[in-house]
Amino acid sequence: SIIVTFISAIIAVVLVVVAIPVLNNIYQRWADFTMLFQPVNLLMIVGFVVGVGIIAGLYPAFVLSSFKPVSVLKGSFKNSAGGIQLRKALVIVQFTISIALMVSTGIVYQQMNYIYTADLGYKRDQVITIAQNGKAVGNSETFKNELLRNENILSAGTSSSRVGQQLGRNTIFPEGYPNESNIITSAMSIDQDFIPTLGMEMASGRNFSLQYKDSANVIVNEEMIRFLKWDVESAIGKKIGQQIGATRNDLGYYTIVGVVKDFHFATIRHKLEPLMLFYNKNNPALAIKVKAEKMNETIAFIEDTWKKVNAGATFDYAFLDEQFANLYANEKAFAGMFTHFTVLAMIIAGLGLFALSAFTAEQRRKEIGIRKVLGASNGNILYNLSAEFMLLISISFVLACGASWFMMDRWLGEFQYRIAMSIWVFLGAGLAAMAIAMLTISFQAIKAALTNPVDSLRID
Repeated sequence: SIIVTFISAIIAVVLVVVAIPVLNNIYQRWADFTMLFQPVNLLMIVGFVVGVGIIAGLYPAFVLSSFKPVSVLKGSFKNSAGGIQLRKALVIVQFTISIALMVSTGIVYQQMNYIYTADLGYKRDQVITIAQNGKAVGNSETFKNELLRNENILSAGTSSSRVGQQLGRNTIFPEGYPNESNIITSAMSIDQDFIPTLGMEMASGRNFSLQYKDSANVIVNEEMIRFLKWDVESAIGKKIGQQIGATRNDLGYYTIVGVVKDFHFATIRHKLEPLMLFYNKNNPALAIKVKAEKMNETIAFIEDTWKKVNAGATFDYAFLDEQFANLYANEKAFAGMFTHFTVLAMIIAGLGLFALSAFTAEQRRKEIGIRKVLGASNGNILYNLSAEFMLLISISFVLACGASWFMMDRWLGEFQYRIAMSIWVFLGAGLAAMAIAMLTISFQAIKAALTNPVDSLRID
């Protein structure tokens, strides 16, 4: 058994060396297979091989040594109840893991679909973002006006942070609240074109406009209104103070001119927070809404215009929907790994079930022959052989449901906005496992059912 384990370990190491570059590319992770060949890791591998080899050899050695020579020569050792129960237990464990992985994979993909299709309060399609630095920030208004000369560019707006990035935090003093109140909210600066560029909607009041002097005005989100227990309509005109001096009594006040509908300025892992939007004409994060047609030409025009307005500055752009997807890169890789592990686990479980079904069919060879002589149909034989295995899969299903529910409930708990785990995911995984098990068993069961009973009874 040690030799077999050693050969298996060599094959496994070769597979790891070959597979890691591929998996790194798929999961966008950077594991280094050369770590396997460090002295400490090599010793661990050797120790593992020896340990597994010894354990694998001890069990059959103890079992075989417990039989009497006469019983062994008669072949009755095959009917060891302990050995059969161990095989059944291993099948249950394998299918429990497989079904749990199938359920988990389904839930992960449902949550990912929810993330990508949920209404975030803004539209990220066909939006190009540019990070402006240095003098480019001061030129942003000029740059925007030049861009809008192109008919393929619909609008452009700026903000202090791109949606999805970390925002600033401010202590505020709302009208009607004592100065001792310690209210901290998120804050962001935008220009008059930011809200329409991202397709956001106003719940009440107005957006910032060049027709007004908005330097002392703010827009808040609906969550701010709920947090302060105000009304969306009556909040317009109320004032919110911010500390501008050395003490809490040195406050500067801003007037609320609009309430924007809630949008997820962070990922949906986080709960929506009260948000204040201040007006600033020039901001570092530029968002450009473009038409889907002639995308390459539009990008080339944006780059040429950038070089004219911001000569010498580095031009670097990205698409907002791609940046949004990158926020959930870990979850995407997690879903991919679950899928691959599920397939691998099902293959291993299927092989184990195939071996057990072959063993059971051989053990019950004479019984099947007698049943057929007494008139049992092939269907009855198939049912009798399959029913026992379906019971094992049913036990696995019950165990897997509990384990996967507990595991995925904890994972979903990392998201403030999450799906409800559907019973159909569990039932679908159970039915899939049953189908795979039936396909695995059917070969041996049909083979046993079609065997001539005379041949079965003649053996031994």
